[in-house]
Amino acid sequence: MNGWRGKRGRWLWLAGVVLFIFLALWAADKLWPLPLNEVHPARVVV
Repeated sequence: MNGWRGKRGRWLWLAGVVLFIFLALWAADKLWPLPLNEVHPARVVV
């Protein structure tokens, strides 16, 4: 697989995917609140 632009590009792509998933979960939670009060302590801070 020579299509990758080195390790840096791969990690950048991976970080982008993780960030996209996190933002998608955050947006979905804002639109349709999920019952994560007991499970997710970070919701209290945010």
